[in-house]
Amino acid sequence: MKPIKIILLLIVAGIFAVNVNGQELKKAVLGIENFTYSQDFSNEDAEVIRNQIVNAIRKTGRVIVVDHNSEKDNALRAEMERRKQESAIDANEVAAMTSLNANSLLSANLDQLIVTREIYVDKETRKVGDKYQEFIKGKYPYFKAVVTYTIKITDCATGSVQGQETYIKEEGRYSTYYNRAEYNDPEAVKKAALSKCVDNDKLTILI
Repeated sequence: MKPIKIILLLIVAGIFAVNVNGQELKKAVLGIENFTYSQDFSNEDAEVIRNQIVNAIRKTGRVIVVDHNSEKDNALRAEMERRKQESAIDANEVAAMTSLNANSLLSANLDQLIVTREIYVDKETRKVGDKYQEFIKGKYPYFKAVVTYTIKITDCATGSVQGQETYIKEEGRYSTYYNRAEYNDPEAVKKAALSKCVDNDKLTILI
């Protein structure tokens, strides 16, 4: 290849790299705060949901995610811990995120995790004489899980809430098509609800 062509290719590549970097710099930076959760959840449950939310946001490519729970963000985590030791926990956490170039802060509370044993009642209507009566053909147990969590976005510069929404995920039913319960085990339905609790299409409030 001729030297002039090589030089042109290098120039084009350089321009492309500058454009890409420029686009990255224009993206807002979203800091991920520690999640809080009720006694319904274990630490492991909280991590399952947290990872799903963080991954869903990262996949959009619309913001730069800074997660101070991640091993990749040791500087952010160290700064937050230092401020906590100085009893600067609430308002100053926002200031800490700002000092590390976060435009907004995402926090979440895991509100409820409920697993119940339900009964599906199979009914049919029959004609008896001149009237129709409802008869029960059978009763079938199944397990259902409901996960509820609330996400909040705070502007780091002003401390104002940019958005807040509560999400509900239900899992488990009795399938009339297959004539069986989706889950016969409470742990199985709980695990399924936790692993499927984030719907990417409904997370537009975040960004």
